[in-house]
Amino acid sequence: MNITIVDDFLNKREISTKPPSKYVRQFKKENKFLEETLASHLIGDLDKFGIMNDDYEAFFHSRADLVSQKLKSRIIPAEIDKQMEAVMNEYDEVEEDLSTVDF
Repeated sequence: MNITIVDDFLNKREISTKPPSKYVRQFKKENKFLEETLASHLIGDLDKFGIMNDDYEAFFHSRADLVSQKLKSRIIPAEIDKQMEAVMNEYDEVEEDLSTVDF
C-alpha cells in the first residue's frame, strides 16, 4: 500500500527522510492539483488517510480499503469469492482472539 508515486530524483532530493506531513504540505503549496493527483493514485483525504499527522497505520488501512473497493468494482463476483470471504472472516476472528494471548 505504500507505493512511491514520485520519480527517483524527487524521492531522493525533496522527500528523503522527511515525514509525509512536511513534504505533502510543501507539495500542496506548489501544486493546486495535488489532491486530485493523489486521488488518481487511490489516496484520499489527507487528514483521514493519516498523512497530515504521519499516521502510517491509518494511511495503510485507509489506502487498502480504497484499493479493495476499486478492485471489487472491476471484478465480476463468483461463488468462490463468497467462500473465500467466509474463510477470511474466520481467519480474522482467530487473529483477534490470538491478539489477547500473551506468548
